[in-house]
Amino acid sequence: MILEVCDEKVEAFWANKANTQEWGIYAIGLDTFKEDAYDFEKKLDAAGISHAPCTHGVYPEEVDTEGRRYEWDLFTVDTKDTPYNHTFFVQYTFPMKTLSKNLISPKSPITLVEYVIGVPDVKAALAQYSKVFQAEPTADGTFKLDDTVIRIAEGTTPKAVVKSDLPQATKDKLAAAIPGLVFA
Repeated sequence: MILEVCDEKVEAFWANKANTQEWGIYAIGLDTFKEDAYDFEKKLDAAGISHAPCTHGVYPEEVDTEGRRYEWDLFTVDTKDTPYNHTFFVQYTFPMKTLSKNLISPKSPITLVEYVIGVPDVKAALAQYSKVFQAEPTADGTFKLDDTVIRIAEGTTPKAVVKSDLPQATKDKLAAAIPGLVFA
């Protein structure tokens, strides 16, 4: 959906992912941790993190038949500053500040346990992601960002570790179809 409603700068963000039509886990979208997106963007500037300018999005253009229209501010981080992962920050401005908390609930059939970013050099990646997330990792290499846990671990691909009450056969099919999706 993001590609349908954002400008070329955001589309370019996905362009260096080889064959983006492949299924898999290769990006994470985070809110701006109760900060204004433009203020958070300035913090990244001060830390020397490259990113696209913050842009404003609206979907749908007109209020839909159910009276909904969502607005957000979004910016993408240059992949040289987020090794082995695509990262973007988003702040929903209307109708609620943090849309993800309203869309992902304990009633969801699949919930995120942690997002794992696989890198060849964990120590270097921890230092880099500390600047991107504006936070320090715990001793085990995790960042707790609001309600999202991100782990930096040895490897080369990201994984989403999730939990679910779905039938085991359904979980097995999803895990087989989506590389990087791991059920806890």
